[in-house]
Amino acid sequence: MKLLSHFFSVPLYRELTLGALIVLFLVIYYLRYVHFAKMPDSRHARLRLDSLIKGTRWLLIALVLALVGLIIVDRTGVLTTKPAAVQTSQHSKATASTSSAKRTMTKTKAEATSVSSRAASSQSNDATIISDESESLSTAHDQALQVVEKYYQANPDAKEPNRVYRYRSEQTGNAGVKVTEIGGYLPVGHHQLKLTHVYWVYPSGMFDVVK
Repeated sequence: MKLLSHFFSVPLYRELTLGALIVLFLVIYYLRYVHFAKMPDSRHARLRLDSLIKGTRWLLIALVLALVGLIIVDRTGVLTTKPAAVQTSQHSKATASTSSAKRTMTKTKAEATSVSSRAASSQSNDATIISDESESLSTAHDQALQVVEKYYQANPDAKEPNRVYRYRSEQTGNAGVKVTEIGGYLPVGHHQLKLTHVYWVYPSGMFDVVK
């Protein structure tokens, strides 16, 4: 039953079925006409033949009109459905484009906020003054400190020749990589150091000058 329902839900199949029905009635009409035409010429035979012609004519007219009406309805239905489908597709694309744009804006804002937060975190301690006493460091922190110290020993800064370096903290650098923050300080006052530069040392042994 479901197969039959699906068959007649297709416009082309409905039209072909009705067309086949018209052809079948024509074949039946022809066979009956030939049968009555071969009968002896009598009043009864002529009445049967006239009745056959009239009945078949009206039935064929009804079937042809039904076929024409079915074709019009099916074609009109197709024409009215396609623009709706196109409109729905365009609406879906517009919605997807808007959602993608919103996600991109949200991601961009989040990245900008993250960068701003990290910059603010570093800048909040720009004027930090610490004691010139050295503290014990872990091996990893000491290696990061040595990276900066050895670089400036080989490439001294003429403006701050007496700059010293101290470990500050662990931070998150570019692309979310964990970095070791090293501070560059100048001696001020009695046993005090003032922060002037900030460096981010990456696990690869490279470093960025943040400030």
